[in-house]
Amino acid sequence: MDNVLVVDPSGIAGGLAILWKRGLNVSLVRRSSFFIEVLLKDDETNHEWHLINLYASSIDSVRKSQWEDLLRYRQQSNGDWVLWGDFNDILWTDEKKGGRKREVWSLKVFRDFVERAIPVDRELWTDGYFSDIAKMVGGVWLSIWIQGAAAMSNMGMFVTEMSSDSFQLLGMAERGMLPEFFATRSRYGTPLVGILFSASGVVMLSWMSFQEIVAAENILYCFGMILEFIAFIVLRMKHPAASRPYKIPLGTVGSVLMCIPPTILIFVVLALSSLKVMVVSLVAVVIGLVMQPCVKHVKRKRWFKFSESDDLPDLHSTAQEDSETFIE
Repeated sequence: MDNVLVVDPSGIAGGLAILWKRGLNVSLVRRSSFFIEVLLKDDETNHEWHLINLYASSIDSVRKSQWEDLLRYRQQSNGDWVLWGDFNDILWTDEKKGGRKREVWSLKVFRDFVERAIPVDRELWTDGYFSDIAKMVGGVWLSIWIQGAAAMSNMGMFVTEMSSDSFQLLGMAERGMLPEFFATRSRYGTPLVGILFSASGVVMLSWMSFQEIVAAENILYCFGMILEFIAFIVLRMKHPAASRPYKIPLGTVGSVLMCIPPTILIFVVLALSSLKVMVVSLVAVVIGLVMQPCVKHVKRKRWFKFSESDDLPDLHSTAQEDSETFIE
């Protein structure tokens, strides 16, 4: 017969056969003891694809080498493939209906073959896709584990960040930079008002996507770095003899030149952000710049009570200034 291809049985390994109707354009590509590969061509559309009829071994070590051999061949060839065989379960064990279920690890070799043989569709890699990958790799339990671990990690990072921000507001209130009610503590020592303000800020940002929030935070951090550069130069000029734990062996001009490259890089990052993120970030920066003179005005008018703890060191004191200057 000219419309059949056969692989004869070898020992306990059964043979293989592939048959097709007359008139189909089928040609043999290669065959081995466990598969037959043919090339099919549609004469009307001239579209070609490979059909692989396979029967994998029941021995784990042999089956692993078979899939690895197919994977190497797949990566060296182009075109569409159709894999044809007897599969009780493919990617995870709950696909099989009835009978004894296989161990999860026994499916790993074939899952690796599928993941590496099929081109990755980057559009599918959206938020939360790692749980789908975990399900393909280890089953439902690993997917649930990944989701739970991600949730706990995010909650821990959120509580840590909110705690640091709220204690910063408390410290500013103790130094008289903010009204006294920001220094209010609970019986456990936590800053209640600071936590409420931090949580309110998070709620206000909830209308933005996670990527936009991260981008806005990066922009605000960049503005903060620019302010630190400016403060670095100004303090060296106004308080050259202040006690400093580290020495920067540069003069004022050298310090300015040192800050120029990172400042340029910061502006490049700002220029690459989206318009929405840029507007939100600029509004936040303007509010921050306007807030300081407004707080001073409120303090001068005594609309709110401000207090300063006597136990805190005076930041503006010149008592710690050293006679030896580190600034040339």
